[in-house]
Amino acid sequence: MGIDIPKDCRIETTIENHDWIGSHTKNLQTDNGTIICNTGGGNIARSVYRIISYGHDHDAIGKFKKKLLHAVGEDERIQIRTKKANGGS
Repeated sequence: MGIDIPKDCRIETTIENHDWIGSHTKNLQTDNGTIICNTGGGNIARSVYRIISYGHDHDAIGKFKKKLLHAVGEDERIQIRTKKANGGS
């Protein structure tokens, strides 16, 4: 995937709906179309990269409208700074 994780960065993995995955795949022994998705991020300010895994079936695809954190042509969201109430920045 091209993720550059330093050797001293630990990796934490969480499976969100482990019970659902187990029951829908007969403990991962059945190839029935169950989809396992992973999302990850981290290694910013702390030396840890977190991966979240969750399972769903094909019917869940497109069920939820997703909102991007930034525009398609941007690499990251533009930060807008505002002055704090006490006059600081």
